[in-house]
Amino acid sequence: RVFFSVASWVSLWFWTFDILFSFCTGFYRYGSLVMEPDRIVRHYLTTWFLPDVVVVGADWIGMLVVVASDSNNKSSNASARLVRLAKLGRL
Repeated sequence: RVFFSVASWVSLWFWTFDILFSFCTGFYRYGSLVMEPDRIVRHYLTTWFLPDVVVVGADWIGMLVVVASDSNNKSSNASARLVRLAKLGRL
């Protein structure tokens, strides 16, 4: 379970940073390498930006749901232990 958790976080951060680095990555237009920042940004925004944000955003939402449910399970387990302890105290 730990391996998959770490792998999920590493993958999520990798693809998040990939979006940021894509704003600095040149592209080829008609056989010529384009390295002008304004054209790179415009090209990325009009090609792969939306699909990247949708996929990575969904991954972030999924990860946050998992983290929230894990923390709720831990707190509910702690609450259950406190209830059992209180019942023991009444005996």
